[in-house]
Amino acid sequence: MSNATLQASATSMPTVPTSFVTDVGTAIPALNILNVLGGVGIETTGSGNTVTISLDNSGQVVTQTIGAVTSQPTLITIFAPSIGIFVCRVVGYTNDASNLGVAYFIRSAIKSDGVTATIVASQAKDPFEDALLSAADANVSVTGNSVAVTVLGVAGYTIDWVLETTFTVS
Repeated sequence: MSNATLQASATSMPTVPTSFVTDVGTAIPALNILNVLGGVGIETTGSGNTVTISLDNSGQVVTQTIGAVTSQPTLITIFAPSIGIFVCRVVGYTNDASNLGVAYFIRSAIKSDGVTATIVASQAKDPFEDALLSAADANVSVTGNSVAVTVLGVAGYTIDWVLETTFTVS
């Protein structure tokens, strides 16, 4: 009898998950298959036992400046004739005893004929800077058919930068 109870107990537990809790609702696999789909502007990819969910037309890069030097870690090529809004959030932190930081919120309209990109009017930028880092800067520019983001460090400081960008294209 104990052997029969043991077998029933062992087979009553599923070998695969039966539900997946999300931010809004719970998904139940059908025939052990769960579809992971992106909504508007969301891309999903699967490989092995990993599912990656990403925001389309976006990216994050990190860079570092030591002293008053520039770094251009972001370069996005525009392949087809179009116009779009380029939004970049830039933060920089000294990560030392000085505990200083800067942040920039940059918006720019970029158009391309498929060969050459141009900025429509000019960029709009909201700077947030500790006084000792007021010489720091971040800007959007175009080079050829690409959009670039360049950061400028400050003499005497090592700044760790994180840049997040999104580009919405027509």
